[in-house]
Amino acid sequence: MANYTVSTPRPDVLRVVFEQGWDPETDSTPMFRDLLDTLEATDEMMTLLVVAGEHRPAYHDVATARDVLYHDRLKGVAVVSTQAEMALRHMGATRGERGMPPIPMHAFENEDAALGVL
Repeated sequence: MANYTVSTPRPDVLRVVFEQGWDPETDSTPMFRDLLDTLEATDEMMTLLVVAGEHRPAYHDVATARDVLYHDRLKGVAVVSTQAEMALRHMGATRGERGMPPIPMHAFENEDAALGVL
């Protein structure tokens, strides 16, 4: 059973929540695949909302994680996490290394604050 939930609370928001029991070793790869599948299945430009809390993903399947971050339909990223700023710096640098244009990336303390801005 997956310890994450992928949903689209609005047509332009792709939300992933790392649930209690999140195991980065077993949950990260299928989570990135689910996010990529959702981006591939829509014609909407979407903001990725990551509600991670104290958790972080593992990057065993780096190609799929990058495919999400570099996706043409990704218009921004919002992270709700105790380590949100660090995560956003990493994501921004990764896009920059590929010569990709920057996209808006925001850190939030809670999901309500994030949804209020997105």
